Amino acid sequence: MQIHEINLYDLKNVSSLSPFVCTNFSEAAAVCLGHHNHPEPVNVQVIGDLEQLLAVSFGEVSEQLLKSHKDKEYAVEDGAYCLAMLIIEYFTDFTIAEQATKRIGVDYFLNKKGDASPTPSGKLEVSGILKGTKQQINQRIRQKVKQVQKGGFPELTAFIIVVEFSTPLIKVKKL
Repeated sequence: MQIHEINLYDLKNVSSLSPFVCTNFSEAAAVCLGHHNHPEPVNVQVIGDLEQLLAVSFGEVSEQLLKSHKDKEYAVEDGAYCLAMLIIEYFTDFTIAEQATKRIGVDYFLNKKGDASPTPSGKLEVSGILKGTKQQINQRIRQKVKQVQKGGFPELTAFIIVVEFSTPLIKVKKL
């Protein structure tokens, strides 16, 4: 399997979201990977409905980054957004369109690449785990499938992506 080289900080170059939001997500992912003392680049396996092997560069995790992302719950959530969005942008025919509002069962709406329509054609639900097992990852996938199915917009293609930072491992479920 070919190894794809990815830099976390490239998110701001491939996403339609604000560069500041993307940089925050990238920094959080770097902090979570650095928390486990991973070498750089770190090999990240993507499994499930999309299979890839990534070599992820994340740069130096400075004291300033650690202070900026001290709350691990937020860091894990934001870091998972970074990796999930890079997966969507690089390995699917979708792109991130906009953040979803609360309580509709997903985090972001997606558009097909090249489609400037204001109507989304996909949705993305993301979850992060700082340190977990494959069993916990699979449980989180099942939980998120139920959440997405209860939410609105059943006609849209859905991606559920769970990022586990200690292995590190990313599981993708496409509905």
